[in-house]
Amino acid sequence: MATPQFIIHSSLGQADLALAVYLTIAALAAFLWLVDGGDRYAALAGLMAGAASWTKLEGAFTAVVILLAVVVVRRSVRTPGLLPSIAWFAAFVVPWQVFQRLHDISASHRHFSRGPARPG
Repeated sequence: MATPQFIIHSSLGQADLALAVYLTIAALAAFLWLVDGGDRYAALAGLMAGAASWTKLEGAFTAVVILLAVVVVRRSVRTPGLLPSIAWFAAFVVPWQVFQRLHDISASHRHFSRGPARPG
């Protein structure tokens, strides 16, 4: 039943499906990172969180929540693997932020609305 919907949505050209995949992999990698206790899955969690934030603006907020959840559950800022995870996340976020600043691209209500942009 879900396969036809997947095929339909994968051909629409919207980023929602890609965002869902990236966030799902980031959340699963973060979960495995917590269960494993080491830093084996940290880079994957950061990489997928960065890809999600690069895909859509909503991805950045959710990715930060996932990364912060790891720190909260571990109850330590010195969590093993946190630095590689943040580095991969930053590898996606920082270049886009620099590009936005260089080209004077600012966030507006159009980035957050579902309907057409309102004049004024």
